[in-house]
Amino acid sequence: MKKQLLLIRHAKSSWDDPYLDDRDRPLNDRGLQQLSVMAGPLAHLGAFDGPVFVSTAARARETFEGLADHLPGRDLVRHVRYQHALYSFSHKDLLTWLKKHGGDYPQITLVGHNPALLDLARYLAPDAPDALPTCTMIHLTLATDSWSKLKKHCGKVKAQLTPAVADYGQFQRKAPVVCDDHQAPLHKRLPKALASRYQLIRALEPGVAAGFDPEFLHQYRINLRSSRAIVESLEEITCDRDLKRPLATLKHWARATSTLRDLDVFLLSLQQWIRQDRELQPETRRALAQAGAATWFGDWQHREHQNLCRTIHGKDYQQDMQHWLTWLVSEDFRQRLKTIDASAIRDTLVPRINRYNSGLAALTADSPDDDLHRLRKALKRIRYLTELDATASAVLLKELKKRQKAYGNFQDLCVQIDLLTRFLAADAARPITPDHRAAIVALIARLEDQKQEVRAGLLGLRALPAPFGG
Repeated sequence: MKKQLLLIRHAKSSWDDPYLDDRDRPLNDRGLQQLSVMAGPLAHLGAFDGPVFVSTAARARETFEGLADHLPGRDLVRHVRYQHALYSFSHKDLLTWLKKHGGDYPQITLVGHNPALLDLARYLAPDAPDALPTCTMIHLTLATDSWSKLKKHCGKVKAQLTPAVADYGQFQRKAPVVCDDHQAPLHKRLPKALASRYQLIRALEPGVAAGFDPEFLHQYRINLRSSRAIVESLEEITCDRDLKRPLATLKHWARATSTLRDLDVFLLSLQQWIRQDRELQPETRRALAQAGAATWFGDWQHREHQNLCRTIHGKDYQQDMQHWLTWLVSEDFRQRLKTIDASAIRDTLVPRINRYNSGLAALTADSPDDDLHRLRKALKRIRYLTELDATASAVLLKELKKRQKAYGNFQDLCVQIDLLTRFLAADAARPITPDHRAAIVALIARLEDQKQEVRAGLLGLRALPAPFGG
């Protein structure tokens, strides 16, 4: 039987007191923040499913105790064992301790220090990472049936989790910055803006794959779709057919995230409905909870996330992203951009706004929702194109953002109604009681009323003003 070893480095500690013994250094504010975002993910990954052995240093003890405080239902403090021998910076000491004290445990978690933990991981597993940031966990699967038989390269990495992958707020500390100098000429500005967005997209991928913070997926989609919008605008301005391949790549991978993002947003609403929404009738909240809505949508979300993980790690995705980067940094792309100026943008933007205004004027009370969705997409394209040029009307941009928010509210309500309707239709495996069904139908009706109110506001919008103050 294989052994499981989980190594957790203590959270960020304080160096404020130069006279304090190293063993007594406490966690600092950042370390405490790391604990709040890592507790749930570590529990989800099974870090506390076996005995936990912790160094007696203050920063290691505070790390475990802080994690336990964020997991009150687990009662972890009862199962912890503090070990003086784990206050060591040598992996040989940890290896000796494991061989001697591992016993019959199938899984052991150690909370300790670097470089001992990282060196131990690299000794046991050739695929271990090159770094172990504070509050990071490495899970090793060891090909041995006895701790006493541990030997070099007997294992492999099963999982790894850093605070910057578990939480978008932690990620932002060192995230790539999007470079977009609106005062620079387009042929210099856009390559830098697109290249920096590419770097941010790639940096977001581990957080998207981990799936603990939906903000990673949200930002991933924003940067994919923003890049696509820029390329789409360039294609329309230049009529360059060579832009179709990179455009198709961005469109394809952005669409691959759509269902998962809808489910992420919906589940947040569902949690609020069940736990906090005082406007909902108690029977509606009970119906959602007792009919298993959270579990049903959570399982669907999990399947979509697994599909996306396979996509991100797949050969096709990796090749497409490499082709995208190659095109971005090519001299051919830079030369094409030199043909674009403010007048070319205006010549493309004016008919685009006219088409939007015509579609808006044609709306009636009987128009299908798809007509509003098409206008929503057209409006986004207008905004992205407008933002390409620094001379664009500030009044127009403000109006575009305001309308995008309204169309977004309409879209969100449509998604909520559609997902709840699907839930009611898919009850073969878990029949919904008539009372619960009636309560959920009433919720759908309430959302439909809200949608109609937003829809009425969209139908009452006036034509967009002319661009560039014209």
